[in-house]
Amino acid sequence: MDVKIEEVSPCRNRVQITVPSERVRETFDRHYKDLKSAVNLKGFRPGKVPMSFLEKKFGSEVAQQVKINLVEESLEEALKEHKLDPISEPELELDKILVERSADMAFEAFVEVRPTFDLPEYKGVKVDAPAVEVTDEEVDAEIERIRRQHATLEPCEPDAIGDDHVLEATVSVMVGGETAVKDEPQMIGPKTSSAAGIVVDGLREKAVEAGIGGTARVDVEVPSYFPDAQFRGKAATMIIKIAEAKQIVLPALDDEFAEQLDFDDIAELRTRVTDAIRAHKDSDAHRAIEEQVLDSLIEKAPFSVPPGLLKRQVDRLVARARVDLESQGKSGEEIDEAIGEIAKAQEEDVTRSIKVSLLLDEIAKKEKIFVTEDELSRHLEALGARHGQTGDQVREQYEAQNLIGEVRFHLREAKTRAVLRENAKS
Repeated sequence: MDVKIEEVSPCRNRVQITVPSERVRETFDRHYKDLKSAVNLKGFRPGKVPMSFLEKKFGSEVAQQVKINLVEESLEEALKEHKLDPISEPELELDKILVERSADMAFEAFVEVRPTFDLPEYKGVKVDAPAVEVTDEEVDAEIERIRRQHATLEPCEPDAIGDDHVLEATVSVMVGGETAVKDEPQMIGPKTSSAAGIVVDGLREKAVEAGIGGTARVDVEVPSYFPDAQFRGKAATMIIKIAEAKQIVLPALDDEFAEQLDFDDIAELRTRVTDAIRAHKDSDAHRAIEEQVLDSLIEKAPFSVPPGLLKRQVDRLVARARVDLESQGKSGEEIDEAIGEIAKAQEEDVTRSIKVSLLLDEIAKKEKIFVTEDELSRHLEALGARHGQTGDQVREQYEAQNLIGEVRFHLREAKTRAVLRENAKS
């Protein structure tokens, strides 16, 4: 087999392969032999179908399978022989590859490979370790957030509608003379920004202005993700009828409230909240140290990122951003204007993310870091505990989605990051 390798750009190689006619013919013969043994055709005894008949009836299917097998096998051999470490699937035009029973089969593929670089010293890197402190104001704010989560709504007749009120309303959406939404119940709180799945600028203000018993009419555009496709992208009128106001009533901050949350008293609640905030801040501080070390390593080990890998990841994030902008009710012109800036920012972020992943992988190899089955099981048990499931149930779900490998990957990266953090110097 003849193989030629050409580096056409950093991390990108053209691989030209010529499979000799003898191997092509042997592969054809093997496929026809297997087919002859397996096929069951009317008028022929098993294994006795003439080769000429098989070639006439199944020739194109056999040739396609021969082509696929030879491409896969020869590429794998070529990459292994030339010590190329692909970072993504090879690019090739299968339809343009010609395969004939007694002729050489030539083709080319483009392969992106992992960049090679000298790993800099990653232990003893100097960092500025953030100080971790929890203030009384932070604890008070978190307890207030917990109280709001457990608030109740009680009917009221306020003189004025304030931030401690929620408006109970019904929403209809008219597109021309057709009804897209009819009298859909809607609670409009201080931060409500959409109704019937449509983002409305100043929704709360418009509802408050209409008042209890009043009606607000708003011109809107039906978003591209609206359930009924016939209305998507069309101008519409939203009709908001305000039925009544309800007051947000927070629970009293006493031991009884703490007991409802499974704490002995308010003192224990406050202690637990303080511990939770400190743990979150500790995690942020650890991450900041790790990122400082990684920034230093990226600076000391400059290398190119595979362009195809970069483009695929950026395209995926930009597509997600486009959906988010559409869900916010942005116009096509606004979205197109924003996407350019988003793509540029994402390219910078993704470039760094890929470099970080490659550096962590090299460090993990050098430190012989791997994830044990016991570590994986403990992690799955912890995930399950958060959602009322067993570790085995979580494992079953992840395995069904082929995500166990991803879990191992992230656990390995976390262990590698810990090595960087624990060996940093402040």
